[in-house]
Amino acid sequence: MDSTSVIIIGAGMSGISAAKTLSDAGVKDILILEATNRIGGRIRNTYFADLSVETGANWIEGVHGEEQNPIWEMAQQLGLRTFRSDYTVEAAIDESEKIHSLGEKYSKTLPPSGRNDISISTFQRLENKIPSTPLEMIVDYYSYDYEFAEPPRVTSLQNTVPLPTFDDFGDNVYFVADERGYKSLVYNLATMFLKTNSQGVIVDPRLQLGKVVTEIQYSGDGATVSTDDTSSYRADFVLVSVSIGVLQSDLIKFNPVLPKWKILALYEFDMAVYTKIFLKFPFKFWPDGDDREFFLYASKRRGYYPVWQHFEKQYPGANILMVTVTDEESRRIEQQDESTTKTEAMEVLRSMFGKDIPQATDILVPRWWSNKFFRGSFSNWPLGVNRHEFDSIKAPIKRLYFTGEHTSEHYNGYVHGAYLAEMEYKEDDHDHGCFYEDQQFWITQMPPIILGKEGAPPTSNIFMDSPGCKADGPHGAPEATSKLLQRRSKKGEGCEGGSITSKEDRDVKVIVAAASKREKGMTREQQHQPQLPRLHACFLSEFQAQTAPMGRHTNDPTVLNSSIALLQERFKQLQRVREMREGRQLQESAFRSQSCDREPPRWLFPGAAPGHHHRRHGEEHVEVQPLDASTSAGSLPRGSIAAQSSVVSNEADVDTSLHL
Repeated sequence: MDSTSVIIIGAGMSGISAAKTLSDAGVKDILILEATNRIGGRIRNTYFADLSVETGANWIEGVHGEEQNPIWEMAQQLGLRTFRSDYTVEAAIDESEKIHSLGEKYSKTLPPSGRNDISISTFQRLENKIPSTPLEMIVDYYSYDYEFAEPPRVTSLQNTVPLPTFDDFGDNVYFVADERGYKSLVYNLATMFLKTNSQGVIVDPRLQLGKVVTEIQYSGDGATVSTDDTSSYRADFVLVSVSIGVLQSDLIKFNPVLPKWKILALYEFDMAVYTKIFLKFPFKFWPDGDDREFFLYASKRRGYYPVWQHFEKQYPGANILMVTVTDEESRRIEQQDESTTKTEAMEVLRSMFGKDIPQATDILVPRWWSNKFFRGSFSNWPLGVNRHEFDSIKAPIKRLYFTGEHTSEHYNGYVHGAYLAEMEYKEDDHDHGCFYEDQQFWITQMPPIILGKEGAPPTSNIFMDSPGCKADGPHGAPEATSKLLQRRSKKGEGCEGGSITSKEDRDVKVIVAAASKREKGMTREQQHQPQLPRLHACFLSEFQAQTAPMGRHTNDPTVLNSSIALLQERFKQLQRVREMREGRQLQESAFRSQSCDREPPRWLFPGAAPGHHHRRHGEEHVEVQPLDASTSAGSLPRGSIAAQSSVVSNEADVDTSLHL
């Protein structure tokens, strides 16, 4: 069996970026396993009508701002052919922009914990600005669905409005139209550390294409990765950079099974579908010009072939139109044959431009959702996922690490998010010094039910008295929380604002309060119920694991009653931890030596890269209350997955179009 230091699964932007980071830090003993026959992941171009078109990522979003977008910087260095997309809109969309601006202001007033988050459509209702006419609906679609690939009713307001991408890097968006393809950025990045031949082709054995990973066996000592060609590889660490859609599927088997808190977090995030359909025509029949790059089709059926774009600026004389569909329309279209799709698209075009337009001679329909190696286009932050749950998505488990655009706190869904994702690990490592998963050595003699064993939920055991170190991922406080707790410990303050009289007292208060910074899986209504117990995260997660597998609700009274009893017992155990600690002093030197002996090598993600500073959201304090017998089953939190199905009207389409 081949053995290496680090195995990286996936050769998309995030996987290649992480591999380069390791190589730059002196870690050459790496192996990249890619399921397809190419690198780039969801950045892919193909030839259609003798032109190179991007079927995946197409734009560099966020340019010419105060900070330099690293993807734009790489594109400039490589001389990538790009064109600024003109999203200038007519007066019909002015009202939508006003609502969007109000949404930005409202979003900034919400507490960082995410407990008071609402959907974009809920905010529209609050402002009495719900779109109702076909014209209003297409403007709404163009403002939100076209950006997030999901409707406003499932998209988080707080985590998407305003978008950090445009706040940080600028409002300009550039369309990539280069024969080498957008993927040339990924390829160029790979050639910086992988061997190539005289023709520039990568021939480095550390990159293995066509390797479909089927199983990952992991432990505290390392991991074994198996592929569908019966090959096996052993590594000290494994970094999984596949999409969250693949993680939600059964393509890769994890042994042991991922903890319940991890599975729940993965299934709560959305993998959106964004489909660009290309049509070739014998001649041009649409108006062009800098102010006519986009056309909107207004229909009573939301998302029905809504956004059209011509390529006269990028490819003069190509006579190609691209129409973008998302979400349920993408899934529907992927499941039908291309001739049916062409017929539907032509009906829409004839309603916009008249019956005399020519028939399309060719069509290209990408299928990202159907592809088992991707299962969608990019992640979207849905309503109901707070910062704690997001941290659980990217949290490591033993020697198993996760990266990808879906792990980028501020730039998920974007290429620069994939590129910068591993740097967030680097920042955490730089700021806190240690990464841990199995934290049994942190607090000696603590009951196993509270420890970071298999199935233990996020933040189940946090002890912040070791300067510079924290429990990583699900078993550690978020960065802002960690710093807050460390400051309070130094000042002798309790997490609840009271004075600390003994070190043992402080230990338990830190554990309980830090673990309760965010309530896992609560809906907005549940978070505001006065009778709702604000429990230690492990109680909530265990309840969800039994009553809400994969985030679905159960009304089974037997399950509910047993879960309530379990929660009560677990709270009693936490109280016994505090009693057990009375009169006993921890030895700081022994504690530090134990904890840092288990630290993975610092090179796994070296210190934060200069020039890429990322903000982190702060945390608010949440008081911890015990669960008493008066608590009703109805007041307990339950997991939820934001609904993805669109309401499709059977009414006839309205022959209305907007020219942008």
